[in-house]
Amino acid sequence: MMKTAGKFKVPAKTKHRWNFRYLWKSTGGMDEPKGDVTSNQQWPVIVNASLQNSDVTRLLQQRQHKTRVSDTTLRHTCIFPLSGVAFMIVPLNESLTDWPPSADPVLDGHLVDRIEKFLAVHRNCYLLTTAALHGHHEMTALSALQNRFMDRKLYLLPAHNASECVQSMETIAKATYKPSCEMIRQRLCKLLTNQVSEDIVLQIISRLGLSQHECLVMQQGRGTLGRIALASREELLDCSLDSDTVDRVIKFFEKDCVVV
Repeated sequence: MMKTAGKFKVPAKTKHRWNFRYLWKSTGGMDEPKGDVTSNQQWPVIVNASLQNSDVTRLLQQRQHKTRVSDTTLRHTCIFPLSGVAFMIVPLNESLTDWPPSADPVLDGHLVDRIEKFLAVHRNCYLLTTAALHGHHEMTALSALQNRFMDRKLYLLPAHNASECVQSMETIAKATYKPSCEMIRQRLCKLLTNQVSEDIVLQIISRLGLSQHECLVMQQGRGTLGRIALASREELLDCSLDSDTVDRVIKFFEKDCVVV
């Protein structure tokens, strides 16, 4: 679709789907307290004793994470101390009093109490709801959990197996680790700024009555609006614009400028 702005058609704003793995790699990873981090970074993880012999703990150890088993933490929880995040793994078929769920599903009371304690102890809480297949019964259980804790700071993440649980935990732990969190934020701000700048440049230079080709050529040649406004005649001619078009651009910015 195209949005019309004067005589020039400006492409509609592109919707971006942020890829945090790309952002992570493009920032060069993150810094550990003692140095650089590679893709095989070892993270300290506190695992509850109920998960000691589980596939989750086995996968964490296979990825060279420093796991420590504790019987003082809540059941089925994993804690990443460096990031200050905690995860609780909840099989959806164990979350209700009846399975398959009835017409009016009721959450298991012991699970609700455990989640309440989980929220009271940890600031950043994630609930990994696991099921091999997310069918109608599983979605009913997930909906019951969402409705019960809608007003609480609890994030629900569906997962099919232990591998997806570990992958989600690693991604969130890396993204919320303070040094890397700041780098990702700066990267996102830079991408957003570039996108906004491109939109503004197209909208402004389209008012000069230039053709679509001339607007795109000028934007690609100079980039930002500031560089176009400060460009010399020779620099604008280097953008493959003819002499009359260059004169129009220069007069436009000379008329609407403030000398400081």
